Amino acid sequence: MLRKLSFLLIFGFAFLQLSAQEDTKIEGRDVADYLSVPGPFKIGDSEFFLYWSKKNSATWFQQKYLRSDDNYDNYEELVNISFFNKEIDIDDAVKKKVDNITKRKTDLNDNYSFIDVIESPDGNELIVDYLVTIVPKEGDGEAYAEYNIDRFRPTKNGDQNGLLIFSYSKRLYGSDFRSASKYINKQRNKMLDYVITAPMPTIKVIAK
Repeated sequence: MLRKLSFLLIFGFAFLQLSAQEDTKIEGRDVADYLSVPGPFKIGDSEFFLYWSKKNSATWFQQKYLRSDDNYDNYEELVNISFFNKEIDIDDAVKKKVDNITKRKTDLNDNYSFIDVIESPDGNELIVDYLVTIVPKEGDGEAYAEYNIDRFRPTKNGDQNGLLIFSYSKRLYGSDFRSASKYINKQRNKMLDYVITAPMPTIKVIAK
């Protein structure tokens, strides 16, 4: 297992590719809160509010949160919650994520990408942090580097065992990936600290 047994002390797309078609958020319409997690979330100096939700399947619920002044088409920060209302082995889930990012690095020559896995001090979470760079097809938008921190935690919905993935994304737009990578390396410990110490939400699935 790609697990670091000593946790970082910080001072100061396949199974988990979350790309479901957006069909819930419409301006002026309330967004369904399937997980009883309306927000806001505080990460660092930013607050995140429920923006979009989807019931992808009978057991997979997904909700996205943006800062109040961000637009989804060009957001800089985002929180995503995915909850699988069934028992999933956390090691298998993390391995699939690692394999996905590693394959991307080799298949797409994503030379600036990296991925790392650490274990929480209480042993109840695995945290995956990684950087990818995206170059859309011409006319499909601006290139960007995206840094992600995913917290994987077995979580119950009532008596049902499930898996919660609490994710934070930071995007840096533009094709100067070298500068973006340097920025992320400088800010990485601080962002990890903010995300890892944020309280994990309590999940209660609401049938809708």
